[in-house]
Amino acid sequence: MNVYVSYWEKLGYTREQLLNPEINIDAGCLILSRIWKRVKNPTISKVASVYQILGATQVTDYGARVQKIYDLTLWNEN
Repeated sequence: MNVYVSYWEKLGYTREQLLNPEINIDAGCLILSRIWKRVKNPTISKVASVYQILGATQVTDYGARVQKIYDLTLWNEN
């Protein structure tokens, strides 16, 4: 999930904990869910933008790329 300890230190995870894939994914999901709840009229692109840059006030290139990948539905939903 690319959870950077220094960026998200207030969540209380250590670098060693985040090396564990299960903990890392849980932390990433927690971050994304908190961002989703705080963004006005949340979309994938807005949340991804804030995930990358906490102070983002508009969709970033990263946020737009994440939205495009999401829209392509590259995973199997079965």
